[in-house]
Amino acid sequence: MTFLFNLAIVAALLCGVTSCAKSELETEQPCVAVEFSAQLADMHTRVETLGKGESINALHYNIYDADSNVHLEALSGRSSRLADGSFKFRVELLKGTKYDIVLWAQDSTSTAYTLDGNVVTVNYRNADNTAAAEANDDSRDAFYKFVDNFNPTSPTAVTRFALTRPFAQLNAAASNMDIAAAQSNGITILSSTISTRCYTTFNIATGTVGGLTDNPIEFTATATPSSNNEELIAGYNYLSMNYLLAPADGDTVDVTFIFNTSRSDLVLRNSYHNIPIKANYRTNLLGTLLSRSTEFNVSIDSIWAEEELNENSPL
Repeated sequence: MTFLFNLAIVAALLCGVTSCAKSELETEQPCVAVEFSAQLADMHTRVETLGKGESINALHYNIYDADSNVHLEALSGRSSRLADGSFKFRVELLKGTKYDIVLWAQDSTSTAYTLDGNVVTVNYRNADNTAAAEANDDSRDAFYKFVDNFNPTSPTAVTRFALTRPFAQLNAAASNMDIAAAQSNGITILSSTISTRCYTTFNIATGTVGGLTDNPIEFTATATPSSNNEELIAGYNYLSMNYLLAPADGDTVDVTFIFNTSRSDLVLRNSYHNIPIKANYRTNLLGTLLSRSTEFNVSIDSIWAEEELNENSPL
């Protein structure tokens, strides 16, 4: 799954420089009107709804003077998703000046993330700050891109960029046979959550994560994705799906999956150590997680990263 960022440059030399934020860029250089368009592409994910970015409807953009690193607030803003699924915004930039552009796309109703300049801070509480964030929440999905030293010029071919996730998607799925065996013993999984240490900041400019919590965070349990008939792969169904900030070069986590059952006296807690995660990848923990929690396999699924774009290539 990749967010495609199509850059269409509509160049026209403008007479006045005030439209180019002269107060922030003291220069008499001519301007170029630059129109940006971002669109979500179908990356053929293996599930019907989860991980497809369908809830993402706001694109935040912060623009900087690349040489001075000054944030050009007058040029920065937010773009809403249009009916055709794309995002568009237009800015007037100075020819001969290089810009750094920070892009962050998320669900506009989500309180999970705060963008300040080029740093995203993660909130692990709910909107009312009365409980931990919900597990299995696909609205926590988001995408980013850092464009450095962008140089506006006269009209050129359309250019495209790829916006990717800073997250690993950590999944747990039980085999249909395992689920049936549990149900035959009067056990149905109603909700699930996880407990694990989490990173709390993401620097879009450097692509690095930071602020790992000292203690595990236990999310608020919610209905399992399998209750929405989500199937990870043939013969398996999701019991848990969560987005975790992860380094681009990978990391390992200790995680406990917690499954609440139809029996009020029975809560299943399965702990696993050194589970690999990686930004923009899925980690799938598959097996007989209910009847024999020691029998499982871990796979790293690069489905999100399989169709990387050749950046700056014309459409």
